Amino acid sequence: MKERVESLTAVGERIDYLSFVPDGEPTLDLNLGREIRLVRKLNIPVAVITNSSLLWREDVRQELSEADWVSVKVGSASERQWKKIHRPDPGLDWEKVLQGILLFASQYQGQLVTETLLLKDINDSSSCLWKIARFIKKISPAKAYLGVPTRPPAEPWVKPSPPAKINLAYQIFKEEGLPVELMLFQNRSSFGFSGDVRADLLAITAVHPMDQQQVAEFLQKARADSSVVEKLVSSRLVRWVNYRNRRFLVRWPESEKERKNG
Repeated sequence: MKERVESLTAVGERIDYLSFVPDGEPTLDLNLGREIRLVRKLNIPVAVITNSSLLWREDVRQELSEADWVSVKVGSASERQWKKIHRPDPGLDWEKVLQGILLFASQYQGQLVTETLLLKDINDSSSCLWKIARFIKKISPAKAYLGVPTRPPAEPWVKPSPPAKINLAYQIFKEEGLPVELMLFQNRSSFGFSGDVRADLLAITAVHPMDQQQVAEFLQKARADSSVVEKLVSSRLVRWVNYRNRRFLVRWPESEKERKNG
């Protein structure tokens, strides 16, 4: 990470946070707290984005407390919804997860935000949104973000809530007195260039699909042409997928790549 920070700052890239956003849930890492303490030596704020499923554990709460900024997911109004959206491990308990979120919020000294992803006909009804908003109010977050899927989801049945439901959610959160903010344009994220186009593209797409325009903008910033991407695609390291009439560059899942390679 030190080398990555140095390579980015050397070419004038600005770093807001060092974020733990792995291909999976960061709190599953037994060394998360130690890693946060180590990277804080770089004098850049540390952020962690978690699905909240392990906050009932005291050791996880303690380790997360090392971060400067934490985002917790709160997108379900019932255990049934929670299971449909998150497909949790059978050993996880819905009520314990909720209590864990509340406990962490009561102890955490950094900046805490919530993220609620609105899914069509799943968690965007009025009654559901009121329940979510009232729970989030107990947390008193610095921001309560509302978003919709903007990148290829894991399942084809996942659809973003329509604009009317997004507006309804915004109004309900406002009525509850929450500092709500819409987060609908994640696709316009800017990606830093460290000097190695191939390595950067593989690192970014491992955790964040890039749409076609983002790829073009990144290549322009790196002063590279599309042949770099074409080689990665032909090597089956990345692939193009379509979602909502847009193309995204994503990493090949290892299991699928192995089947393709025979």
